[in-house]
Amino acid sequence: MKKKLKYSTNKFKINTDLEIYLTILNKVFYPTHTSNLLINSCLKKIKKPSKILDIGCGSGIVGISLSNMGKTSAPVHFSDISKQAIKNVKINASKYNIDFIAKSGSLFDPWKDMKFDYIVNDVSGISEEIAVKSKWYKGVSCKTGISGTKLINKIIARAKFYLNTHGALIIPIISLSNENNIIKNMKKYFSKINKIGAGDWPLPENMYVYEKILEKLRKKSYINYKKKWGYIICSTSVYMLKNQS
Repeated sequence: MKKKLKYSTNKFKINTDLEIYLTILNKVFYPTHTSNLLINSCLKKIKKPSKILDIGCGSGIVGISLSNMGKTSAPVHFSDISKQAIKNVKINASKYNIDFIAKSGSLFDPWKDMKFDYIVNDVSGISEEIAVKSKWYKGVSCKTGISGTKLINKIIARAKFYLNTHGALIIPIISLSNENNIIKNMKKYFSKINKIGAGDWPLPENMYVYEKILEKLRKKSYINYKKKWGYIICSTSVYMLKNQS
C-alpha cells in the first residue's frame, strides 16, 4: 500500500505586496521569522532577474518568493540535503509554474562546475544543542555543532567557487549561534561585508523549559540573546558578502 503523504497547506505573508500559499510536507523545515527577513532583504538588494541558488531550500519559500517578485532568471535552482525537502520544492514550484532545477545533496555537492549571481543561504544555523530540543527541527537535519557554525562556515569558505565575478552570498546569522566566529570567517573569505537586514524575535515559550541549557551556552559564548520584560529575545542579521565592487 502506498504511504499517505503528511502535509499542511499554509499562507505566508512575505510583505504588503506578496502572499504565497505553500504545501509543507512532514519533516520539512517550517518557515520562520528568519525566512521572512531573508526574503525581504534579498528583495531590497537584488535589482534585476538573476541566476539564483536557494541552498538549504526546505519547502522552497525563498526561491519561490523571489521568483514571484521577478528577481530570478529561469530556471531557479534549489538544493537541500533532505530528499523530502526536494520533493516538497517540486510540489510548490510546480504550483506556481516556476521553471526550476531541484537537487538533493549536502551543501554545494549538487552544483559541481556551476556558478550563480546570488547564492541565498538558508542552511541550518543554530546551535545543535538547541535545535534538537526545538520544534523547528523536528525530523529535520541540523548537524551544526554546539556553536551552530559548522555548516554556515563551510558555506562561506566554498561559496566563492560557485559565484560569478560580481556575484554575492546572502546569508542570515541567528544569535542562537556563535555570531562572532561566523563574522570572523566572513572576513577571511570576503572583502566586502554589508549587513542588509536585521530583526529581533521572541524565543517560543515552549523553549523556556531549557533556559538553564540556554544560559550555559550563552556563558560559553556559543549563543547570545537578551532578556526583556521576562522574555528571551533572539535576533537575526542578514549579510551580503562580495569580493568585487
